[in-house]
Amino acid sequence: MKKNKRYLAPVIAAVVIFCIYLYIGKIFSAETVGKVMGVLSDGFFAAAVLVGGVGLISFAGKFGTFDMLSYGTKSFFGNFIHSLRDNLPKTFYDYKVQKDKDGRSYLKEFCKVGAVCLILGIIMLVLYFIL
Repeated sequence: MKKNKRYLAPVIAAVVIFCIYLYIGKIFSAETVGKVMGVLSDGFFAAAVLVGGVGLISFAGKFGTFDMLSYGTKSFFGNFIHSLRDNLPKTFYDYKVQKDKDGRSYLKEFCKVGAVCLILGIIMLVLYFIL
């Protein structure tokens, strides 16, 4: 059960994005089944791009893509917030070695929910062209 709680945030985000897109796309005033499938397809694609995009950005960050940005930001704000400066290594190299030693992870759940939304969007797109 605890393992499934990690999926709660990405699923809720995807459902909210999907519902907002359905409201904006005026699904209930659609005249044909094809238009309904088109709006559903667009809603799933929007959720896939936003939720899956967060997962893919975190996946890129797993390889140290944003380390310099993170170190620079913490270093800058460390001038104003002394607890940040005290916990920050003196050099970027030490910071990167510490991050590698601590281990890096990414948001697998966001990637998986985004992939499911993308598959559902493709299915709805195929139905749109069939109907």
